[in-house]
Amino acid sequence: MSGSYSRHGAVEMLDMEGEAILLNQETFTVTKLNETGGFVWQSLTEPLTFEDLAERLSNEFRTGREAVDADLRHFLEQLTEIGLIRREE
Repeated sequence: MSGSYSRHGAVEMLDMEGEAILLNQETFTVTKLNETGGFVWQSLTEPLTFEDLAERLSNEFRTGREAVDADLRHFLEQLTEIGLIRREE
């Protein structure tokens, strides 16, 4: 996957007991993320490529890249679909 991912500017995050709660101010939707999803969201304070994100996740959670890649790809697609992040070529 080429390109980079970044947060949508209209989304705010609240930390509620270790879980990230994302509030999209444009669509008035709320999304709850688990610890891993919150880590990805926190990592996107600057635009990052898929490779950079996968490497960070693999290192943080000491998980093999093969498992990380499949789950991360799916997660990023979901966040992009619901407008929480953007993918730029």
